[in-house]
Amino acid sequence: MVSMPLIAQFAEPLSGTQPIRRPDLLVEALPQRSVFDLRSDKLHAAQPLPDQPGTCGELGAWRALRLRPDGWLLIAATCEHPARSFATAPQDALRLTDLSHGYACICLQGTAMRKLLALGTPLDLRPDRFGPNQCARTWCAGFTLILDHRADAIEVYVDTSCAVAFWAWLTDAAAGLVP
Repeated sequence: MVSMPLIAQFAEPLSGTQPIRRPDLLVEALPQRSVFDLRSDKLHAAQPLPDQPGTCGELGAWRALRLRPDGWLLIAATCEHPARSFATAPQDALRLTDLSHGYACICLQGTAMRKLLALGTPLDLRPDRFGPNQCARTWCAGFTLILDHRADAIEVYVDTSCAVAFWAWLTDAAAGLVP
């Protein structure tokens, strides 16, 4: 069995930010996630991964976002390496790249979460177009984002170097929302 070190903890760009709270909206920075890019064109039948781009699924402790035909983004709340999940896969069948320190995660909840994001993105966020277990790579207010629609929330992944500026945009945009 391959022994993999735990992912090191680094300063989080949004640590110390206060959640944005309104009766119809909660926006909060989440602790650092383990984020890995998985590339493979040979895992379709061997692993229980989402098979359609734009969809998400669970893989043990990992959430798999199918963002491209040959790739997934694997995300977990714990700091660990996903190699154990693919121990039976042939070594040449996949490539895992650690992106954990490249993304900050922001969680949006409430009835106004779609309205807030819609102020800056061209993505169609209507519930019948972007619902639970769907994901997308898009831009919002000039920032490149990855959206992961959970059951009752949307988790937004933004580049750590842009996280503070995106948080400032969210704060301003939420203040301007009409309830």
